[in-house]
Amino acid sequence: MNTISRLLVRLRLGFFVAAVAVVTSISSSSLAQSPRPGIISGPGQIQVGGQNYSVEPPPPELPRFDLDFPGGAPEDLIKAISRVQGAKVNAIIPEEYVDVKIPRLQLSHVTVPEVFVALHAANQRLVSAPILGNPGATRYSISGFKSTGDGVITTNTIWTYFSDALPDASNQVQNQKLKVFSLSRYLGKPEQGLHSVEDIITAVQTGWKMQRITPNPELTYHPETKLLMVFGSDAALASITDVLRQLEPPVVVPVAAPTEKLNPEVMKVLEKSGTLLQKDPPKSK
Repeated sequence: MNTISRLLVRLRLGFFVAAVAVVTSISSSSLAQSPRPGIISGPGQIQVGGQNYSVEPPPPELPRFDLDFPGGAPEDLIKAISRVQGAKVNAIIPEEYVDVKIPRLQLSHVTVPEVFVALHAANQRLVSAPILGNPGATRYSISGFKSTGDGVITTNTIWTYFSDALPDASNQVQNQKLKVFSLSRYLGKPEQGLHSVEDIITAVQTGWKMQRITPNPELTYHPETKLLMVFGSDAALASITDVLRQLEPPVVVPVAAPTEKLNPEVMKVLEKSGTLLQKDPPKSK
């Protein structure tokens, strides 16, 4: 092979090596910039077939504990769970549910959500749910704690007590009655030991609130006759009786005037009628 032939071979070999290097460089750069299929390309994302998809993170691990709850109010259950879990449970308990009775719970190696799922099952009840054409219809209701938020349960989740059991309105009306109270003897000036209508009604409503009487009794005052008309349960009516008993006006006992201060003509009339049996004894000097 002459010199010119050897030079052409070297040139061709050099061009081939350079081309391979360029291709290798481009491929390496592309692989470095674009993730391979099935490789996570960022937080919450994964690429498959050149398409990015969202990836839900695994739920946080919640503490597990053993619970032996003897039964009681919703607040008692929250305190018991907070104590055995070692962290406070965030809970909201509406006023109408503070005295609800929760059954005994004996659970082992559970989380807070699992406790409340078990509570739902324990509180499931068959209740009356009359519908058009079927007044005897029934349905199952549940009560307990439900979470608020985006559905991801953590140790900071807020739980709210609820109940989907509707009250039986017909029974509530049947158990109520109308009673009328006369307030005439209780009304007057404070210095006379008497009271205003507003003060009496406020005292009655305060007693209802403290007893948590439901449904709310209806109350109407008729100023012309000084009558207080109330439609409510026996407990509501009994509360009014107790309030009025404590507001009884003082008894005023009249004191007879000394006979020596009476008009002589009046004394003569009293003596003739026998009302004045004897005169007051004379005062010793």
